[in-house]
Amino acid sequence: MKRGLLWGSGGLLLLAVVILLAAWLLFRASLPALDGEIALAVEGPVNIERDRQGVPSIVADSEGDAAFAMGFVHAQERFFQMDTLRRSAAGELAALFGEVALDFDRQRRHWRGRHLAREALATLPEADQVLLSRYAAGVNAGLDALGSRPPEYWLLNARPQDWRAEDSLLVNLSMFFYLNDARGHRALQLDRITRTLPEAVSTFLLDPADPRDAPLQDEPLPELPAIPGEDQFQVRDFEDVNLDWRRLLGGELPLPGSNSWAVSGDLLEGEAALLAGDTHLGLSLPNTWYRLQFQVRGEHEWPITGASLPGVPGVVLGSNGHLAWTFTNSYGDWSTRVVLDWDEEEAGRYLTPDGPEQLIEHEEVIEVRGGASESLSYVWSRWGPVVSVADDEKHAKVWTAALPGGLNVAFRDVYRARDVTSLLEAGARLGMPPQNLLAVDRAGDIGWTIAGRIPERDGGFRSAARLPRSGDFHAGEWLSEAAYPRVVNPAHGRLWTANARVASGEHLDRIGDGGYPVAARQQQIRDRLFEMERHDEQAMLDLQLDDEARLLYDWVPIALSAADAAEASEARRRFREEITHWHGHAWPDSVGYRLLRDFRREVTGRTLGPLLHPMVEAWPDFDYRHQRKRERPVRQLLAERPMHLLAPDFDSWDELLVDAMDAVIAASRQNANSDGDWQDWGERNTTHVRHPMSTSLPLLARWLDLTPERLPGDQHMPRVQVGAFGASQRLVVRPGAEADGVFHMPGGQSGHFLSPWYRDGHRDWSDGRSSPFLPGDAAHTLILIPEF
Repeated sequence: MKRGLLWGSGGLLLLAVVILLAAWLLFRASLPALDGEIALAVEGPVNIERDRQGVPSIVADSEGDAAFAMGFVHAQERFFQMDTLRRSAAGELAALFGEVALDFDRQRRHWRGRHLAREALATLPEADQVLLSRYAAGVNAGLDALGSRPPEYWLLNARPQDWRAEDSLLVNLSMFFYLNDARGHRALQLDRITRTLPEAVSTFLLDPADPRDAPLQDEPLPELPAIPGEDQFQVRDFEDVNLDWRRLLGGELPLPGSNSWAVSGDLLEGEAALLAGDTHLGLSLPNTWYRLQFQVRGEHEWPITGASLPGVPGVVLGSNGHLAWTFTNSYGDWSTRVVLDWDEEEAGRYLTPDGPEQLIEHEEVIEVRGGASESLSYVWSRWGPVVSVADDEKHAKVWTAALPGGLNVAFRDVYRARDVTSLLEAGARLGMPPQNLLAVDRAGDIGWTIAGRIPERDGGFRSAARLPRSGDFHAGEWLSEAAYPRVVNPAHGRLWTANARVASGEHLDRIGDGGYPVAARQQQIRDRLFEMERHDEQAMLDLQLDDEARLLYDWVPIALSAADAAEASEARRRFREEITHWHGHAWPDSVGYRLLRDFRREVTGRTLGPLLHPMVEAWPDFDYRHQRKRERPVRQLLAERPMHLLAPDFDSWDELLVDAMDAVIAASRQNANSDGDWQDWGERNTTHVRHPMSTSLPLLARWLDLTPERLPGDQHMPRVQVGAFGASQRLVVRPGAEADGVFHMPGGQSGHFLSPWYRDGHRDWSDGRSSPFLPGDAAHTLILIPEF
């Protein structure tokens, strides 16, 4: 029996080893080709050199062959990522993942993403259509050239589907979804506020005045709105006021955004201007971006180098040797809702400025892996999908991504630009999520504009706290290129953007307000640029890593006043001590930073809760997250302390502050570490950079995920880092001096967990070390040659 058990155990062990070996061999077979020659559908030979970190440099004889080669390398390294991006935009994830993705697909199908992509493709210039077709051919060739399907498809027991030209537009659309308010949720909530609250209260809460704003052009400090008087609003008689910041502010979701700034050649002894940028997105493996360099012989004088988005041909941000450019999310007003008014003479028809029209019903079939497909009906207006808000009210969602002409891949003009002016003009033709575009050139010039399509606002698409009515709403006209807001070569030689408001006056009127966040980060970048004694690549990287928490400086005396007003206790004394000795930075070992940060948040909920009480009562789904400028009204109320606006739970404003402090202390005790010490910031700000499949495959998480790290940084400072959100890349570069530039990103080039480039380069990102912008010497060379 013992021998039998031993033989049986040995057999099972051997079987397990064989299965693991077979799986390993299958997975390894899907690693990309790196050296030699492959005969494919190219017009001439294409060189693909990879450096020691796997960064490819592509040299081709034509634009089409370059696009083909980019598709080839993207597919070989990142196909699963590309696939999920196109499926998420089209609402087709359930066909790959099954019923678990069905609710997501139902929501996304409202926008009929694949239909939008096909329509957009048909309207592109022929040269762009050819480019996308050649890229798609390269993707499919790259997939076919793998010795085995990518590991994710083996784990899902699925096969990858061919890439189509329209899929690149879907990948572009996926970024619209990520960076824009596609639902028009902010417009809806602002409309509810103005309809429900007294005018004095809604004006106070929604007034855009913010002394912290740091726009590009000087303007007078704003006059702060008046606090509602006792005869205008009284909260002391309210019952069951919700003071929970999570309920009111929608939790703690980091804003997709970015930093960028530019320094002109005048500050660099007449040299080329200097550009810095770091894009803030969710962190995962593989990373959002894929490093790439490409050059078309006879077309490009210098290679184009930077970050590409797998699924789309070209470089999204980087340098072409003459210029360098980068983007930050603009938070302009790019979506709204229209209240549908009905034709009294004919049922089912809604009013438009051109007369009544009939709603259109579209059938969408959602394929569900392992289950029956689902057929759903979506109703559309001329502007977008229709949603029911109440029994007697329907809204049409309006979003620039879905309007004709809003979606394209017109980066070819960017690559051909030779100076800042021509690049800013090219930015107006891009069909991307509208972004702040910063550009610098070899002559030392710097410039800012909005890249992406801007709607004509006097045609009806305008910033307003009240929703427009369908009978007088126009949409579909785009702002002319000549009217685009631009700032070029300001006298002080500096430009900066960080998602807060950058525009003033007429420029702001054209962009609108889509929910600008508090400008603390932008202000800090601006001030640092004027404070620094030198402007070079290392100084710019140091600024990207700046974790000083200037926003919280003004909260120190408020927190200390709470500690002084409270009856003494050991915990309160500890709170006061941590705040008093706080060092001013979001460092991992700082207890004081975490206490101050949480105190500000708890006070905000208790301060704004009473003013928003009627909203919470009237609208169970109401939240205030899209009105992000909350610092100004909170600080005004704390400064003036009006009793009629104090939550009825408290008898004084000091009592409110003490209650907020005690809530922070209680949470600190509850989350104390194993030694009983209060939680520091690093315990909260720990990275979780994971592969999207590791949660469902915990046994593979060791190989799929990066080791968690305690890192400095937070949302309201240049070094943005909050858990699984942060800088998806950092770039510092001068055109013509790219060899001195800096680039790093979390994770590595490859999306294949067995690749040596899956993690390579990550340490430079987490440690903030300077690493080269340009690819290194070739470690591998692959040549694509014509089939015939």
